[in-house]
Amino acid sequence: DRYPTIYDDGFSILYQNCINGKYNIVLSNSSMDKSETIITAGNEVIHPMLSQDKNCIVYTEGDQEHGLTEIVLYDLANHQKTIITSSENQYGAIPQFNKACDKIAFASWTIDSNHVSTNPTISIYDLRTKEIETLDLGQSECWRPVFYNNDNSILYLSRNASTNNFVVCSYSLNDKKISCIIEQAYDIWDIAVSPSERYIAYSGNRLGNWDLYLYDTETLKNTQLTFSIGNEWDPAFGY
Repeated sequence: DRYPTIYDDGFSILYQNCINGKYNIVLSNSSMDKSETIITAGNEVIHPMLSQDKNCIVYTEGDQEHGLTEIVLYDLANHQKTIITSSENQYGAIPQFNKACDKIAFASWTIDSNHVSTNPTISIYDLRTKEIETLDLGQSECWRPVFYNNDNSILYLSRNASTNNFVVCSYSLNDKKISCIIEQAYDIWDIAVSPSERYIAYSGNRLGNWDLYLYDTETLKNTQLTFSIGNEWDPAFGY
């Protein structure tokens, strides 16, 4: 089981699993003893997220190994499936709704006829206009977008060319300004923002494995939450 997101009622969890060769997106109660499978597919379906109005699910579907994944929007009322990255040679992963439920941010790239991929960057899909805007973030490799600052900014991971580690950056949708929010001496992955937007949780590889950390944007304090010998990824906040 991976990629959990928590409903704003605080009692339900949306996540992905793989059973008997089938990939599923599942809704469960918090005790995990009652669940409902929302989507089942032979292809990989990962990174599910429910819109706050509970009308739609967005997720990644396709071949992760070769970067051939699409962003899919699924309407829960009419069971309609829409591929957002439908343009030729365009692919994407790790989609996130904004709070207003009218935009989806995702990592995006293209693959040409020689199977050469561009560096992933961040794009935004507007559910009203059906148009995609690709942000100008320079040449660095970018992943894991999350809407922030009441939907006025996007947090994302950007690879630092000097250290080769990922850092957490912020892109203002108003003035297009880019700021570095979190930079550590170790690699960072899987960022999540608390409902209050005060805290940022992430996975960090400080000790040779991936542990969870919590960053306080007000005090700038960074706290390691797990100390296991295994790996912890995909943090999600409850409400």
